[in-house]
Amino acid sequence: MRLTLVSALCMCLVSTNIRAQPELAGTWSDAKFTLELNVARGTAIGVVAEKGQGTSRFSDGSLDGNKVVFTTVTRLNGEDIVLEWRGEVTGDELTLTRDFPSKRPLRRPYPPFNGPFLLHRSK
Repeated sequence: MRLTLVSALCMCLVSTNIRAQPELAGTWSDAKFTLELNVARGTAIGVVAEKGQGTSRFSDGSLDGNKVVFTTVTRLNGEDIVLEWRGEVTGDELTLTRDFPSKRPLRRPYPPFNGPFLLHRSK
């Protein structure tokens, strides 16, 4: 009986922890972006569409609880630029920021480009 009680307690803790983890996969959007995010074998993959700029695929995303990090390549001023995206899920909201990891930091932040962007889960 003692083993059964311990097993039941462990199952309850595991299932509570699984339910507490936010679901990152899905479609997220705001007026500017649509993010199709999938999770495959612990890696984030998907597509980011920016209104007026087209779409960029990614397959290198990493996950850590309610956080996701991935990179895309975009064409800017005739040059291919790597963008690093960072996101955090809270309920049905995903806060995203983006930056140029290969460029030196700007002297001042550029919020219209870098974010944060607040996307909502599409139902």
